[in-house]
Amino acid sequence: MTLLMMILCSVMKYAKVKKHENVKKSNKVKIMKFLSTLLFLVFCLTGFTLPLHAQELTIDLRHVPVPAAPVSLPMQATNPSRETLSVNSQYFERNGKPWFPLMGEMHYNRVPPDAWERSIQEMKSAGLSIIATYVFWNEHEPEKGVWDWKGNRDLRLFIELCKKNNMLVWLRIGPWSHGEQLNGGFPEWMEKMKGKRTNDPAYLAEATKLFNQIGDQTKDLYFKDGGPIIGAQLENEYASGQPEHISMLKKIALSANIHPVYWSVTANTVFDENKLSVIPLQGAYPY
Repeated sequence: MTLLMMILCSVMKYAKVKKHENVKKSNKVKIMKFLSTLLFLVFCLTGFTLPLHAQELTIDLRHVPVPAAPVSLPMQATNPSRETLSVNSQYFERNGKPWFPLMGEMHYNRVPPDAWERSIQEMKSAGLSIIATYVFWNEHEPEKGVWDWKGNRDLRLFIELCKKNNMLVWLRIGPWSHGEQLNGGFPEWMEKMKGKRTNDPAYLAEATKLFNQIGDQTKDLYFKDGGPIIGAQLENEYASGQPEHISMLKKIALSANIHPVYWSVTANTVFDENKLSVIPLQGAYPY
């Protein structure tokens, strides 16, 4: 306290003397800086010398609501190694325990095939365990009835490389994909078709052909077969339209031998919420 009193007296004396002096503007600035420094020291010393009192808080936990128990969803599978995957209303499960995998995007058609494996390994080394990829319709049927699954469109080879490097796969099968692809992934010859992205019979007939092609390309590559494919996303950003359309697409995909563990839609998609047939997932861009 003696030191504090000495500092305060010095400040007051210095200020009183300078008050009556005719000083230049530059000296006034120096004086203000000097006084500010002394006041800061006074503040710090005062703060450290004051006794500290702990704040007491009371938390009443007697009326905290009990969280609802997780509800199992009808999506589960076991692979030949007896490893199981499932999901409930709160989290994914691996062998009956909570599982929080990290998933990243890689669109095989946009990467040279000779760079696929290196890119897969880089994603794995970054801590990812699942690779999501679009199957863009207009990449594989540029002309009606003409299908192309070669070169940078070789979906099967890409998935086999994921399996080789112990990376899981989440297919985004559309039929409409977006993904900054021309026409959202629809072939050019479909642009004049009415009833797209609905249960219109003509549209569903073409979508069925696409799903049959995907089913052929991915045969025996699903988790239940010992393969890496664990999920399939239907449509994309289907924020308005027919909720039953999503259920119809899933039915068609199953008939085409597309059998993942998990079925998903983007979180802004409309679907039949009472059936619990798809999981609305929210993705985000890392910046």
